[in-house]
Amino acid sequence: MGFLYSTFRRRFRLSAGNARRYVRRPNLLRGEPLEPRQCLSADGLPGGIYEAGNLNQADIAMLADVARARYGVDGEGIKIGILSVSFNNLGGADYDIAHGTLPDRVQVLHDNLASNESDEGRAMAQLVHAIAPAAELSFSAGWDSSLPKTPQNLLVTWQDQFAKRIGELVEAGCTIIVDDLGIPLEPWFQDGPISRAIDEAVRRGTTYFVSASNDSNFSYESTFHPVAPPAELLNHQDFAGRSLQFHDFDPGDAVEVFQRITLPSGAKLDEPFVIQWDQPWGQNNSTVEAWFFDQNKTPIGKAVSDPAYPAAIRLFVETPNPAGGTNLPAIGSDFYLAFTHVLDGSEPPGFLKWIASLDGPGTLNGTRENGSVEFTTFGAGTAVGHFNSLLGASVGAAPYWETPAYGEATPQLTAFSSWGGTPIFFDASGRRLESPDYRSQPRFVAPQDVDTTFFPGPDTDTDLDRLPNFSGTSAAAPNAAAVAALMLQLDPSLTPTEIYRILASTAVSMPSPYYAPQGVSESYNFATGAGMIHAERALAEVAGLAIRGTVFEDFDRNGVQSGDELPLAGVKVFLDSNGNGIRDQAPSPGSGVSFVKFEAVAPTPVREAERVANPNRQLTDQQADSYLTWPAKAYGGVDVTAMPGTVTDLEVSFTLRPGSTAETGAIFFVTLVNPAGIRVPLVGTTLNGGTFWNPRTQPPGPTMLFGTDPQTVNISSSSSLVNLAAFSTMPANGEWYLEVMNPDPSRTYTLENWSLSLRTAEQSITTDNDGNYVFPSQVLSLASGVGSFLPTIELPDSRRLTAGLPARPIELRVGENKTANFSISLPLIERPHLQRSATLRIAGNILGPQPVSFSWADLSASLLVSSSGMRLFVTAVSGRVEKLIDGQWTNVGSPPDSGSPRELMRLLALRMIKPGDQLRWLPPAQASVASSAFSVIGWDGLALSDSDSTIYFESISGSET
Repeated sequence: MGFLYSTFRRRFRLSAGNARRYVRRPNLLRGEPLEPRQCLSADGLPGGIYEAGNLNQADIAMLADVARARYGVDGEGIKIGILSVSFNNLGGADYDIAHGTLPDRVQVLHDNLASNESDEGRAMAQLVHAIAPAAELSFSAGWDSSLPKTPQNLLVTWQDQFAKRIGELVEAGCTIIVDDLGIPLEPWFQDGPISRAIDEAVRRGTTYFVSASNDSNFSYESTFHPVAPPAELLNHQDFAGRSLQFHDFDPGDAVEVFQRITLPSGAKLDEPFVIQWDQPWGQNNSTVEAWFFDQNKTPIGKAVSDPAYPAAIRLFVETPNPAGGTNLPAIGSDFYLAFTHVLDGSEPPGFLKWIASLDGPGTLNGTRENGSVEFTTFGAGTAVGHFNSLLGASVGAAPYWETPAYGEATPQLTAFSSWGGTPIFFDASGRRLESPDYRSQPRFVAPQDVDTTFFPGPDTDTDLDRLPNFSGTSAAAPNAAAVAALMLQLDPSLTPTEIYRILASTAVSMPSPYYAPQGVSESYNFATGAGMIHAERALAEVAGLAIRGTVFEDFDRNGVQSGDELPLAGVKVFLDSNGNGIRDQAPSPGSGVSFVKFEAVAPTPVREAERVANPNRQLTDQQADSYLTWPAKAYGGVDVTAMPGTVTDLEVSFTLRPGSTAETGAIFFVTLVNPAGIRVPLVGTTLNGGTFWNPRTQPPGPTMLFGTDPQTVNISSSSSLVNLAAFSTMPANGEWYLEVMNPDPSRTYTLENWSLSLRTAEQSITTDNDGNYVFPSQVLSLASGVGSFLPTIELPDSRRLTAGLPARPIELRVGENKTANFSISLPLIERPHLQRSATLRIAGNILGPQPVSFSWADLSASLLVSSSGMRLFVTAVSGRVEKLIDGQWTNVGSPPDSGSPRELMRLLALRMIKPGDQLRWLPPAQASVASSAFSVIGWDGLALSDSDSTIYFESISGSET
């Protein structure tokens, strides 16, 4: 994000291609509300549209606000369960409820109070509430964290508690559950109790989301390659005289039993370092040891395990350390790992894997500063245990500020987001599978590093808006769950499998970082899954809306297209928003005006941010946590009226004046909000080239001065840096707001004026070569589940629809595909007289008893300069002309013997020669020479014509066919 230069002036343009805590306003689009996520402390907004609420930038990054506006959903009727460490241990839940960042009531089944837990579950609840504000929320702590972190609790007790509490949330009526918990000693190579509980919940109809974890690809895995102990260890007291096989890490011809590992800067080896091998859980029959060595390859300790479980853990916090805490390798230093099988009659392992659970740092991308692991591939997975369940959905993470809505062309994976691809070797009972099961986890990615009111603290603020940023896949997973709630409200019949499929199929494709994509299909890889969730696309598919139809010539005027009635290509069908029968647009063509401008000239003051006492009980003595800074927001409104159809282009201009000159750079945010509540960020923090400051590529903190002179900024949608396309195809009428947010407690601003310039048009589609058109779900909007549309055919100024189906309103509900055909009755449309176009002569030397056969292609090649769309009609027949119809030769040259219009229409259709037709000519009886066989007249195949010109072809009477 960025500061404004005093001389900054830039223009952007939009290309044509491109809960319960709210107050309803009657002038909003179809009565839809502005949801509370849009601001904090917004008591200065006119009309009371906003109560206080939190801003979750993932709502904008996923276009969830666009989905809510288009399809009239807010999560109502859906209950979402949240599993995390604690909910109200810090005591700030009532404050959050009072300020709109949580619903009025959250059901709490289990909580961890009087502990060191950080209320991460409450932060997750804030994110869900921002996207699905009317959904019910239920919380449960995953386990009793007052129990010590002993191997027994890690291996059994906590996992069983976790599994049971998943079932309790299902019993409480949660149709969606999300968790961000991980136990490092869950089984990796088969489904443990937590994974089985997830699968059971999904089978019962609950859609389950889980954070993918934050361990990137800092892992190693390999089949076990046994070799003899190295000579330098034969006399060491820990190895001398023992029967051991060491694992050979080197995949080549050389032998290397020591694997060199470099931890990234700031990482600690006292985080969980877990090793597992392919034995059934609880039925381990492989005695193994994993040893750690210092840089001189001197042993400094080994990982310990329960003999029944194929898992060893090194130096877990609060776990007794058999190796002695004073012998830890230095932080960030190199150390070595060796893996051994003890030859005591036990079965040798076939596959081994280790993961360093560093929870953030550590990415194997080839740079030493992020850590390095000798002999590893760059694609080893760390999304294991219930992150890799069969039926759940693991969610990776992307920074919200590296998504298309915030100026990044392609979403970028957060470096710490865990990778999938760990094989499953055993079924739930421990029987080895015939072949390993590689599951598509993570399934997709959602934005992270978004705002909350308290979590984890002001010192972690990413975007300088003074609101604490919640980072990690723990923040991504609830954002995904909230989108699923909108989908399920729109169509309650959706199954979890259908929700996963739609989220994946509509996701924005993301590249796999660091190396060529690997996964189960071309559209999936084990780093980014199917890509980042795109809520608008997902809801469009769930809505399943369409208006489709055919425009055709109705020769017999019965309103039904028969086999020989022609479709009309190139005809415009539009959605008539005002019912006047004309495809309107604003400004009107030829008016000389590029945009229709709406302007607010009354100044809007922007007060300083507010410092308030932190309502959360603090777990440390840090003074930085004793207060919160609430950004101040102000809103200037512009009322847009009489604009037909939907937005096709817009421009925004505003003038902002600081209250005083300061020695530090200005920090502020400007967002455009449309009447339906769709938000597009325009300016933020340091304003780098018109887009938001990227914390990964720019140094943090203020860097530029902002003087007292007013700064006029023109923003339009021609730039790819600001994604104003979220407003495209949305109605324009209603009150638009320019939101200015000031997070600085020592500075004020004045929004002196702002204007909104718009282009709109009634949506239209042109019929294809078969006369068909379709308005898809992506351009159709619903309000409260129902939308009304008026499909209308656009005729040339000199024509009127005189027969066929008139335009009439269509009411659409979820899943409906309505048909609106338009029939044009040809006899009632005035057309010019069609002149004779050609006379066909038959050479005397080919005359005989056999018919002369030819096709439409033969005629068109001889008669027409361009045969596209042309029809020929038989007239002035000498002898007999027949056409092949349904396998039978039918006479098409007989004169009419009836005055019935229907019979005349039938004969006209018979005499028409169109592409694909086969004909033959039989000479008249007794004829030895025929001067002419028959004549044809030509027609361009269109029922509607923009001019009255006569269709005429010069006679080719001298030619022979």
